[in-house]
Amino acid sequence: MPLVVYAPNALSDLTYIENVTSHIDVAPTILSLLGIEDSSMYVLGSPVWDERIASRRTYFLANDYLGVDGYFENEKFFMYRPMANASFESDSMYMRNGDALSNQAFSGQSEAGDNHERIVSDIQFQKSFQRSLRAYLLESD
Repeated sequence: MPLVVYAPNALSDLTYIENVTSHIDVAPTILSLLGIEDSSMYVLGSPVWDERIASRRTYFLANDYLGVDGYFENEKFFMYRPMANASFESDSMYMRNGDALSNQAFSGQSEAGDNHERIVSDIQFQKSFQRSLRAYLLESD
């Protein structure tokens, strides 16, 4: 999702961000522009220009809306479509049929099968973590 931050008194030059970022990076970016450098105690994420973003895993959990979940890590996109039990790996966010891991590979007896199992496991773990966190936050005062 494109994001433009206009802060003429905070930045001297136009800056293009090449890394994949997330909505969790918006608050730390604004806080940093306001001069609050260490906001990690209050928010998740990092300012969008933080170089550490390039090496983190960024999730796209959109199965409820788009029928697919995924993440970006090490310059690759990984997606899982539960309705088809299909996983994808690509250099681009736009998956093509050729990026799908073969259905025959799902037995776990090949590299593609192992990759499928890893992708599914990674996404299921993150979704489980988010459900637990949501439940905890809703139960606490």
